[in-house]
Amino acid sequence: MAEQTCTARFLDYWIKLVSHRRSFFLGFCVLNFVFSLVATLGNLLAIRALMKTSTIPATVKKMFLSLAFSDLAVGLLPQLMTAIMSAVMLKMASSGDDFAFFCPTVFLIVHLYFLYLLAASSFLNVIIIAFDRILAVSLHLRYEELVTPRRVTIVLVSLWLTSCIFPFLVIFLPKGIEMIPGVISVIGYVLTTVAYIRLYKVVRYHQNQIYSQNQLQHAQRREAHRQRNPPIIVY
Repeated sequence: MAEQTCTARFLDYWIKLVSHRRSFFLGFCVLNFVFSLVATLGNLLAIRALMKTSTIPATVKKMFLSLAFSDLAVGLLPQLMTAIMSAVMLKMASSGDDFAFFCPTVFLIVHLYFLYLLAASSFLNVIIIAFDRILAVSLHLRYEELVTPRRVTIVLVSLWLTSCIFPFLVIFLPKGIEMIPGVISVIGYVLTTVAYIRLYKVVRYHQNQIYSQNQLQHAQRREAHRQRNPPIIVY
């Protein structure tokens, strides 16, 4: 069952690419190595910067650290595994070897599990950060009262637990369940889009308010200066 699932979902497609689109598959392999290195180094620098800074609130720092660790793991695990397996398959295709040994352990249990886990965690982290920014600009002084480090920790732990369970639903449940990632992705994209549209409107509203207040204060200062220094009329 697991081997048939692996072959039907993943391996057959890769075999076709290796056999008929070898140059494309080679570019795919090289890009995965490059992006794995970039994601690893970039997120290590981001984590180091977040750990050292003291100006970012603790709640925001936790959320961005969670996202950075998730993206770092993407570069270290599924992306690097994809690059290595692509290189192995290219070498095996050149020598005419069989790819069946990849199933089910490597592709199904390891590769697909970490791929879905880390994709889900990164996606959920982005959604949580978007809604946190909405709360920050909407709640004003109540934000620190409601969004506490303890509550953020609970949300992030729940996020990672959900991400750990999600791959089992996709990999081991019946074939019809494959639509779940697509449905969840669409819902997530809609929620994130709505969140950032709302955030844009709130920020524009406050920006217009600040501009109007600055204009009013400038006019009041000019009027006060005019009254203190009336113009001298010469007859």
